[in-house]
Amino acid sequence: MFCKVSLLTVALGLLASASPTGRFYEPITVPSELSGDISRGHGSIPTMPPPVLSTAPPDSVKPTSTVVPTSSAFSKIPFNPGTKTSSLTQPELGPGPVRIPIKKRIDLSMLNDTLTFDRLLDMTARTINKHRKNLMVIDNKVGLTNYRHGAHIPSSATAPVATPVPTQTSGAVPTSTQQGVELLDEDEYLLWRGTITIGTPPQTFMMDFDTGSADLFVASTSCSGCEGQDTYNPEDSSTSAQQSGTFEEAYGGGDDTSGATGEVYTDVVNIAGVNVTAQYFGVVAQESGSLSELPVDGLVGMAWPALSVLNQNPFFWTAIAQNAVPEGVFGFYLAGNDSELFLGGTDSSRYTGSIEYHPLVSDVGYWQIGGASISISGQSVASDFETVIDSGTSLIYGPPDVVAQVYQGIEGASQFEEGYYSFSCDSSPVVSFSWGGNDFQMSADSFNAGELEEGTCMGAIIGVDMGMGDNVWLVGDAFLVNVYSAFNVDNTSVGFATLA
Repeated sequence: MFCKVSLLTVALGLLASASPTGRFYEPITVPSELSGDISRGHGSIPTMPPPVLSTAPPDSVKPTSTVVPTSSAFSKIPFNPGTKTSSLTQPELGPGPVRIPIKKRIDLSMLNDTLTFDRLLDMTARTINKHRKNLMVIDNKVGLTNYRHGAHIPSSATAPVATPVPTQTSGAVPTSTQQGVELLDEDEYLLWRGTITIGTPPQTFMMDFDTGSADLFVASTSCSGCEGQDTYNPEDSSTSAQQSGTFEEAYGGGDDTSGATGEVYTDVVNIAGVNVTAQYFGVVAQESGSLSELPVDGLVGMAWPALSVLNQNPFFWTAIAQNAVPEGVFGFYLAGNDSELFLGGTDSSRYTGSIEYHPLVSDVGYWQIGGASISISGQSVASDFETVIDSGTSLIYGPPDVVAQVYQGIEGASQFEEGYYSFSCDSSPVVSFSWGGNDFQMSADSFNAGELEEGTCMGAIIGVDMGMGDNVWLVGDAFLVNVYSAFNVDNTSVGFATLA
């Protein structure tokens, strides 16, 4: 169903102070008909009509739950730059940081031992379609001309091969004594997935955690096209409440009819002891196309509320508003078999030194930071560009002409196909990203997207126009596995630190 490299796709659709080279752009001008509270830039969303018009819920539906407060509650959570949380003990319903252990997914260099080019095209197509839907949301809310110069809605991409639905195995249910939810690796899909519970009593689901999407979606018991997935039954939850409105998402175009439709509910949601009430989420009644091919039950979006199709707070923002976490910060450690997602702070055992934070430069919902540069063997290739940091994307995507310059600096590299470059598997290119502070180097393994044929490997940096603007890169797991990444809601910033 949903995947980190595609899902919302369904809904659309991761101690120094901020670097002095970071900068904020002028606030986005919201058209008068969409005017609303976007103070703090990202904590709120413009006033919008319901996702899709619908009639009121049937009489049999339980009374509507109270709407969770929005960004006005964020100030209750203090921000201390560089604070490193070490305490891992938390009662199920009390505030406190939570470590969610995750198994390292398959290396990009070892996709079934070799990488077929069709597999790479499939991953790219899913990524394009996911952010195509995001850009449609941005265009609807503020207009792409108010986002970035050159931003546009790209044509939908079609995967070259159909992918079978693999057997799904549910993970363990979080309890008060088990503070983590294991996120399992998926060889075919390169996504981070783990269990959450919804409802009273809890119903368990295997979900994808994605900083490039903002909504929570799960399959319903009546879902058509959701075969093989665990499904949500609102009638089995005493805390479930159907909300007005339905959603209808179609991100494809032309012959691509991929999409999802369903109803909107609120209920109790628990992730490793972080328990929130009245969380808004979409319950999918029908899905089609590539959305139905993915080995998860749904998506936990961790982008900003402005990117929400449902026009509601994502799970982590609800947790902040309800004081379910001590800090509005979460961190990803994706560099080993004991990888983890940390909610409510950062895990100081996973990194050395301080976290280098950089302020967000966009109000549209992305974790987007500026002042970036890329170098090859210490030689700068491109600088002063912006980056969208997305745990839901496996590779790295940049403007085709700039990516071509990157590979010109790598000995023996050549264009395999437009936007895709190969190099000798025996070489170890030294590729680094910087945001005006430290240079964060990619390991040879993380830069290697896989072996196409004996001795020839594919680079993990792809030249594809994602529609985000002339000077915007999409940075995914190929980079994130090399750093500890912190996503700071309280201080509207993204930070990186050197791995311990």
